[in-house]
Amino acid sequence: MEVIRGLINIKDHHKGSVVTVGNFDGVHTGHKKILDQMKVKARELGAPTMLICFEPLPREFFDFYNAPARLTRFREKVELLDQLGIDIVMCLKFDKVMKEIAADRFIEILAQDLGVKAVYIGDDFRFGQNRSGDFSMLAAAGRDFGFEVNAFETVTHEEVGIKHTHPRMPAGRRFSFGAAVAWAPLLYRRQGGLRSSGWAHPRCAHDQCAVASLRRADCRCLCL
Repeated sequence: MEVIRGLINIKDHHKGSVVTVGNFDGVHTGHKKILDQMKVKARELGAPTMLICFEPLPREFFDFYNAPARLTRFREKVELLDQLGIDIVMCLKFDKVMKEIAADRFIEILAQDLGVKAVYIGDDFRFGQNRSGDFSMLAAAGRDFGFEVNAFETVTHEEVGIKHTHPRMPAGRRFSFGAAVAWAPLLYRRQGGLRSSGWAHPRCAHDQCAVASLRRADCRCLCL
């Protein structure tokens, strides 16, 4: 795997990839479904796979202290993606400049700077300043620039959406160890079980946060 930091470091051999964009925190089951489909398409096209992510996570940039706890640090995420056979991770700095990028400019990055062959995104994907870009806009751009755009519906476990931030639990439902394993099996195995510091909030030393950090409202640690 190759890790690229910033658009300035794009080389010719990075262009023409099959791409997905997102936080991919925890590299959970929903992410794996997208990545598996990406890899199939990449083999068909004879192209590398590329995942574009942001540091810090956009939700941390906008409201660091109230952002949901991460499931994985950047290095851990890269290691998990490497296990899943992703060829390239492009990390873009999310700052004031990135915040102001128009949706049209973000499409130019995909179509012209990267020359993507196909894009795979979640059904709720938004991009550009004020989240003005959506799947329909990207699909239209794909037709104009000649790349394929595919969206996936949210993967569920026991009727709960597997999201990149935290489990969205129906009223009266509690987080469970079984759900954690179903949502992020690679992370569970890598950390040797759920009660590992890798699952705890990065600013928290309590392994008691291991479960609660996945559902922030339950966490009682002073560090939050």
